[in-house]
Amino acid sequence: MRTAGTWVVSKLTPWERLQLVRDPSRPDASEICDRLLDDTFELRGDRSSGDDAAVVVRLGSLVGMRVVAIGQNRGRISPAGFRKAIRAFGIAGRLGLPVLTIIDTRGADPLPQSEGGGIAAAIAATFEAMLACPTPTLALLTGEGGSGGALAMAVADRVLALANAVFSVIAPEGAAAILYRDAGRAPELAERLRITASDLEGFTLVDRLIEEAPGVWEGGMRDIVAAEMAGLGGIDGGKRLEARSERWRSAGNGYLGQWAR
Repeated sequence: MRTAGTWVVSKLTPWERLQLVRDPSRPDASEICDRLLDDTFELRGDRSSGDDAAVVVRLGSLVGMRVVAIGQNRGRISPAGFRKAIRAFGIAGRLGLPVLTIIDTRGADPLPQSEGGGIAAAIAATFEAMLACPTPTLALLTGEGGSGGALAMAVADRVLALANAVFSVIAPEGAAAILYRDAGRAPELAERLRITASDLEGFTLVDRLIEEAPGVWEGGMRDIVAAEMAGLGGIDGGKRLEARSERWRSAGNGYLGQWAR
């Protein structure tokens, strides 16, 4: 297993944080599942076209609580990956198990074969499946959240983020290329896009930041996630679904002016 190193950095720019979370030595979703869950069983395939390793699904125990974990393993996600996630949301609903999603992807696969395979419909169906999941849902942003491919698995009851994590509607390199035809201005665009976890917390899109202090990868994060999940389990199911729907239908209201600064 790769080691996370010491990710305690207080004054990084948004661009520097983006480079940090793209570091290959940073734990991916599979490794995070290994650290968070015991007695795991991995689910493969979408029962339609095949399997996508960019999405990992595990059934396991989180501090004694049975959960379904759906993790993004950094690669660009194909239609099969989204359909595998949809399958996992369905299993969670049928078995009455809470769902933990781990967000870390540059986004959906843009290649022609994915477009031809229905990537847009698969993303939309993933949004629908997560928003309608009858059990508690918790999203954990651990690395790079890229556009709708990441957001489709992040529309949870509650969202946590590691302090160095980022989330953007478009990669800064792409934004710089489109706006200025100069990818070298990506660091500037990273600042203007407001992509950091603390920005997201300010916009109320993230509920809680997890500082990347020593020990967070070795157990601290597991205790935080377990406590948050247990808290969600104590909320009436109907009220929880209603609050989830309202949260994401109104996301960003009142904060658009901040984005333009």
